[in-house]
Amino acid sequence: MSQNLPRVSPKSPRSMEVRASIHVSQPAEYECRASKPDASRINILSDLGRPADRLEGRYWTDRETQGELTFSLRSATAVESYEQAEKLFGEGDSR
Repeated sequence: MSQNLPRVSPKSPRSMEVRASIHVSQPAEYECRASKPDASRINILSDLGRPADRLEGRYWTDRETQGELTFSLRSATAVESYEQAEKLFGEGDSR
């Protein structure tokens, strides 16, 4: 991965809180590694709005893909799985 990650100076008047995460996906031993090879991704997200009402950022993968991310649905309810989030927001809900 040859992309440079954005730098935010804590002393800059434009500084903001950023969230960084690294995701590593490793297929289970019983899955065919040829069709599901290991994959890694880095996400950098920033809170936007006052108060924060969305997250926006970028991602980079070890497969040389990259893109933009925007998360705008919010809830005060915490969930621990994709299935719980899907029940909370519903399929195709545009809140």
